[in-house]
Amino acid sequence: MLTAPPIKDMFGDAENDSDRTKRFEEYKAALRKSEEDTFSGNFTPKAGVASGQSGRSAPVNSDAQAIRNLEKTASPELLASLQASIEQAKAVVPELQKDWTETNPFPTGPVPFDLQAPAKLLVNRKTPLRERIARTQGRGEAARYKRLLGWSNSGQGGVANMNPFMASASQSVSFGPTPYRRGNKIAYAADEHTVAYQELGLSDQVDQRVFYASQGFENVRQLSHTALLWATMTGEELAILYGRGTTGNGFSGAVAAPTTVTLAAAVAGAGQTGNTADIATLFVYVCANSGFGDSVASTLVSSTALSALTGDVINVSFTGSAGALTYDIFAGTTTGIANAFYAGSTNQTGTSAFTINFTGGGTGGTPNSGSQPPAADASASATAYDGLLTIQTNTALTGYFKDLNAAWSTASPGTEFQAAFAALYGSGTTNNLADPDEIFIHGTARAALSNLLTATSANGYRINIGEDNRNVTVGNMVTAIQNEVTGKVVPMTVHPYIPKGSALIMSWTLPVPDSEISNTVEMRMVQDFYLVEWPQVQFTYDSSTYEYGALINYAPAWSGAIIGIND
Repeated sequence: MLTAPPIKDMFGDAENDSDRTKRFEEYKAALRKSEEDTFSGNFTPKAGVASGQSGRSAPVNSDAQAIRNLEKTASPELLASLQASIEQAKAVVPELQKDWTETNPFPTGPVPFDLQAPAKLLVNRKTPLRERIARTQGRGEAARYKRLLGWSNSGQGGVANMNPFMASASQSVSFGPTPYRRGNKIAYAADEHTVAYQELGLSDQVDQRVFYASQGFENVRQLSHTALLWATMTGEELAILYGRGTTGNGFSGAVAAPTTVTLAAAVAGAGQTGNTADIATLFVYVCANSGFGDSVASTLVSSTALSALTGDVINVSFTGSAGALTYDIFAGTTTGIANAFYAGSTNQTGTSAFTINFTGGGTGGTPNSGSQPPAADASASATAYDGLLTIQTNTALTGYFKDLNAAWSTASPGTEFQAAFAALYGSGTTNNLADPDEIFIHGTARAALSNLLTATSANGYRINIGEDNRNVTVGNMVTAIQNEVTGKVVPMTVHPYIPKGSALIMSWTLPVPDSEISNTVEMRMVQDFYLVEWPQVQFTYDSSTYEYGALINYAPAWSGAIIGIND
């Protein structure tokens, strides 16, 4: 019978595995005590052993010295026969001589990772419109409501005023087939609306292995639910702001592509980057963006103006599209939308609305990566409803709309809002008497207005001084604007997602008694937000959110919008 050879190691004389384990633990304990004694100053070398040396083996450096002595004293014949062994020894000795460092003997160093748990959540979670708008119970597949828009002498709904004077002795007004001596009958204006409910929802997945592996650092399923919750609520915020449904569902529909696009070369000015190499032909498309997404691309335009020079930019001119909030420009050196890449955005239209700077990685600095024009319209969706900006920029619905296509007035900062306030209140023929409650605006547009107030008017801002002349606040940030028509101070709220150069003017209440409208805008929800944890049918934890409803704007004529602010 064959028997295993004895184990030859430092514990090879142990009788069994249990003894080997015990002796190994004793060895580690002794080693740990030796280290502790050394660091604490309690270490005393044994008699006969020099400090810093081991009584059992010579220092590692002696191995290298022995090799050098052998090479000096051995005969050439002996060295030749031992050369292979000597080279192997040389290869090992340097490794044994290395100190403990940040990369030795472990590639990442013998140090811990200071990993802080849980993960930091640096994601914006602001939803000001969703928090402001009331949520009410809906039923069925669509919300339907009727509106009485005006009657005689109301100055509303397009109903003409009537003279109330009469001569009762000769007055004759038909009531059915019979005339009577009574005052003239008044007229009415009314309409009906049906808003289809839409589904909203998002999903997430956590691998089971990742869930278990992350224990002690992060509850990944909990984080998944948190992210999914806020992704859905922020998605709804965007839908409330500029969602855009199709005309087939009774909404505003797709935005048309810009027209009359032209290109012109110009020498690069201050802050601009001209082409750095010869560009034989530059191809350009322009898409109108509804906030929700891009329209189909414009007709392709091209220019050969950069084929014989460098240092020029291209100015793009075009006619804008109804319903567009901004415009995206795409360029390339080969024809076709598959070869055109994003060059920038603008909220201006007309002559030289946008300048293409050549800072890309393609020929002469032409963009050659990034987003591209959509193959089909993406400005509206059959599964979406209309948001507030979509409604308030629709001239058939809104109370006031202005595509400013310019900077704020320097002569009278804020006059653009005063024009909106006056129009919403009424001009004599239309008298809604609207008195807006809040303005949602892009941050840079408010900053530009603030700077103008400081630069052009000594009375355009105020200084607040606290009690005892302390806690003085001096500033020029516009936080509100006074309605010169009604006297109300209308606060300005910077919305984190509103398109650049846009301002939404909202009336949350109506100056109409017994209007039967408690909220001018509401989220009518058949099913409000909830989260579904799907049954586990594979090695993943799947979850989804769901809601079913629509934004209802009962009184868009009491609100308005300004876009195209060049700030």
